[in-house]
Amino acid sequence: MKGEELGAGHIVMIWNQIALMLQESGGAGQTLKMQPLDFARISQRFQTVDRLCDYLKVILAELSLRQRDEEDSARTNENFVNLLQYVTENYCGKLSLSELAGQYYLNLSYCSELFKKVTGYTFSDYITRLRMEKAVALLSSQKYSVREAAYLTGYNDAFYFSKVFKKYHGVSPSHFLKRAE
Repeated sequence: MKGEELGAGHIVMIWNQIALMLQESGGAGQTLKMQPLDFARISQRFQTVDRLCDYLKVILAELSLRQRDEEDSARTNENFVNLLQYVTENYCGKLSLSELAGQYYLNLSYCSELFKKVTGYTFSDYITRLRMEKAVALLSSQKYSVREAAYLTGYNDAFYFSKVFKKYHGVSPSHFLKRAE
């Protein structure tokens, strides 16, 4: 190949190699409008080598952007998964979505959207759900008072805990305890 002139066969080979790579990369070839062609079709479509090169530059730039976007999306999703795991493990502490979004390098509004999309709940509803599920487990064990269950689930005010519990479960924690006996 050293010193050999670039010919029609080489152009076809390069075109078809790129088209094949795009098709193997998950259908990008279809959305980027590249399928294998013969020299006659390549010539008819582009007329000059400059136009062909310009088109290939655009295709490769678009592919590069898509790859970067996919990497950013994967990183963002990984950050959100880590944030969600932290929330699930630390629901009884004081949590702020804005602080967590910053800590996990996520945009606050995007993080809020992800919470709803992934969990089906808003951030605060998700934490309430976790706390109420844990409260039921604690009270069902009959080892904890309402005040202790409130504290262990992140509520410093037993009255407020009782109010949320009743709204969530339809009965007060004390009634729940009596029914569990």
